[in-house]
Amino acid sequence: MQPKEKIYYLSTKPQGPTLVPANVSYLSVPQAGLLPFPYAASSFNHIRASSLPSVVPSAKLPQILRECHRLLTPGGVLEIRLMDSSPDRKTSGPKLRAWLEDRLSLNLEKFFRCSRPCLLVPSWVKDAGFNLLNNSSTLMHTLRLPTAFDPQSGTVHDELSTLVGRALWKDIWGVFVEERPGEPRWWWEDEEVKIECLERKTVFECATLFAFKDK
Repeated sequence: MQPKEKIYYLSTKPQGPTLVPANVSYLSVPQAGLLPFPYAASSFNHIRASSLPSVVPSAKLPQILRECHRLLTPGGVLEIRLMDSSPDRKTSGPKLRAWLEDRLSLNLEKFFRCSRPCLLVPSWVKDAGFNLLNNSSTLMHTLRLPTAFDPQSGTVHDELSTLVGRALWKDIWGVFVEERPGEPRWWWEDEEVKIECLERKTVFECATLFAFKDK
């Protein structure tokens, strides 16, 4: 996406055999959220995090956001993708809520993960010293992604939006889902849950937050 920019990729996974582009510097660390990050202050003009609230305990998020503020140059941008573990409350039904409570919620509490980052992270970002305003507009872009589609009446766009939403949810929260022999692995594989989602037009909200370090 940025072939002419120097990019630093920080991960807990060792670099695999696949070659990365020449402009990408790959660095692995032994533990997610290990502070301070191995970079000097004011090293970056843009920091992007795609699954931060699910990677580290919620109590550590304010510290990490302050560290991001330290690493950015004045005028730099922090971009965070956010997705709550539960769907929009006005559209969710009892079957999906029960599935999430039974298979996910306890593990999120056990590992101290923030289940509603869309609500909580913006305030932590502000507390870390960032400005969420630019040209008098709050920069929080939100998509409402459907959980199910009807192959008989739905469009290609409906199907694609649903598959993207499921993939994002699985990427962020899937590691915390409890596996049970003989039961569907994911909520969209449970026929009763899927029918309920289709009837209620259940959606997950996926937001991208842009925060700025003042000049």
